[in-house]
Amino acid sequence: MATISKILGQSKPAAATPTDLYTVGGGKQAEANLYICNQSASVSDKVRVSLRLGGAGADAMQYIAYDNEIPPASTYIFTGLALNDADIITVYSTNATTSFNLVGLEVS
Repeated sequence: MATISKILGQSKPAAATPTDLYTVGGGKQAEANLYICNQSASVSDKVRVSLRLGGAGADAMQYIAYDNEIPPASTYIFTGLALNDADIITVYSTNATTSFNLVGLEVS
């Protein structure tokens, strides 16, 4: 079993566009931390984060953040996200001022 520490995904999505940040590869697992950074100096942004079990289609029950307001020049962190084969993290930014970085361990 190999464990690799790495950047799993990075995105700065277009405004109001759900974007898949990371999909766990076949036969792998991951434990990750998600860093959400609003890069605007003056405008708050609202973000959404969903965890799609096994590649399931979008559903309201998957959200761990929904229209959470991120103040200007601020960062929010989700830690200890446990993911299995085919799970997908999808992110969304209302104003396109926010970047998402997922870092962690991938086990195969």
